[in-house]
Amino acid sequence: MPDNPHMGHRQRMLDKFRRFGLEIFSDHEVLEMLLYFAVRQGDTNPTAHRLMQRFGSLHAVLEATEDELQTVDGVGPRSASCCTCALPCFTVIRRMWRKWSSLPIN
Repeated sequence: MPDNPHMGHRQRMLDKFRRFGLEIFSDHEVLEMLLYFAVRQGDTNPTAHRLMQRFGSLHAVLEATEDELQTVDGVGPRSASCCTCALPCFTVIRRMWRKWSSLPIN
C-alpha cells in the first residue's frame, strides 16, 4: 500500500469517467473533477466537499459569484473562475445541441 492513499486518485477518477460517464458520479465528485481544470496538482476533494457544504448543491455552487466562492477555504481566483464559467458553458452547449438536433438528417 502506498504511503499516500490519495496517490493516483485523479487518474482513477478520470478512468471512472471514461468508463461510465458522469452519470454515476455524486455531485461533489463532479465538482471535484471540474476543479481539476483549475488546480493542476493536489487533492480537490476536500475543496469540493467544502463548496457543497457552504452552498448546498452543485447547482448553487455553479451559480455563486466568484467573490462568494472565494470565501471557501481552498478556492482561489482560478477555481472560482472555473466554477462560474461552467454553467454558462453548459447553457451554450445545450443551445447548440437543440439547434443541431432540429436539423434534418441527410
